[in-house]
Amino acid sequence: MKPEEISTWDSFLKRTPLFAGLSGEDLGKLASRLQLLSLPKGATLFKQGDESDALYLIVSGHARRYRAIEGVENLVAYLGRGDVVGETGLLTSAPRSSTVRVDATSELLKLPRKDFEEVLRDHPTILLHLSRTLANRLIEGGQAAAKPKSHQARLVALECALPRHPRALVAWRLGAELAAQTRKKVLIVDLAPEPGDIARAAGLKPSAVTEAEIRGANLRDPATLSAMSQEHHSGVRVLSVSPATLGGRLFGQLYLFLNAVRDSHELALICLGGPRGDVERSALMESDLILMAGCDEMRPQYRHMEVEVPPLAEESRRILRLWVGELEPEDAPYSSAPSGS
Repeated sequence: MKPEEISTWDSFLKRTPLFAGLSGEDLGKLASRLQLLSLPKGATLFKQGDESDALYLIVSGHARRYRAIEGVENLVAYLGRGDVVGETGLLTSAPRSSTVRVDATSELLKLPRKDFEEVLRDHPTILLHLSRTLANRLIEGGQAAAKPKSHQARLVALECALPRHPRALVAWRLGAELAAQTRKKVLIVDLAPEPGDIARAAGLKPSAVTEAEIRGANLRDPATLSAMSQEHHSGVRVLSVSPATLGGRLFGQLYLFLNAVRDSHELALICLGGPRGDVERSALMESDLILMAGCDEMRPQYRHMEVEVPPLAEESRRILRLWVGELEPEDAPYSSAPSGS
């Protein structure tokens, strides 16, 4: 990490439990050795039995930790923003005790073993702090069997073959009902070519996010999106942004944006309303759940969606289907039960 970049990461690193107690000087020494790494969804960060050659800090995205016992791989933890992986191996020199795979296109900060050892040699106080922190974690972990936290869909994509006004109304009512029934903080992202209809359906005056706002935002901080979205009196927030704004020159920021959407609220609903370009396809691929809705009036478009969308979803992902109107016999396959259950 370049010296001029360290200050931009300072607050994030201080909120990371492993580094929270370090002095400003020690934190700066560690930060100067960190390397920014990006991995696509589904990539393996490291495998059980690999050499422990680095520790990683998740900046944006999600991952899962697996441990093989008698040849059977078991899920042991869900990992997210601020979690550190691989740190124990650096201190003990033991091989990786688990396998870590990323659930979403993710950004991580990497600290290679060589840099780690050089920092510890020159600044032994860092070793004392890290050793104490790790010891506490190991003691806590040994007091009870490790159980992964429950993982629920947080980023839901709504793909509709519905006319423009009903599409916006369905999106708004779905988001509002989810908030009312789950009592979770819900964010609705209007990702239509001409966003604003969902805000109107909620009785809000639409305010679309501009390219300049996205460019100037710190998308590694999920709280940033609160300033861009509009809040309904029910507590549901609506964020209006066109695919064109997130595409083109800003396409490299898209995955940071999607991770910020996922992490900023307990449940995020991304509503698509146009042709499936690069932005729309990426949103579908990164989502935890896809809801496809169709109606009699747009039956051909729904059939086309049934061909295009499922290949973008992994086998483990659930696809839910909603049909508005009377279903004809030849369309029965398109109203099948949720897949992946």
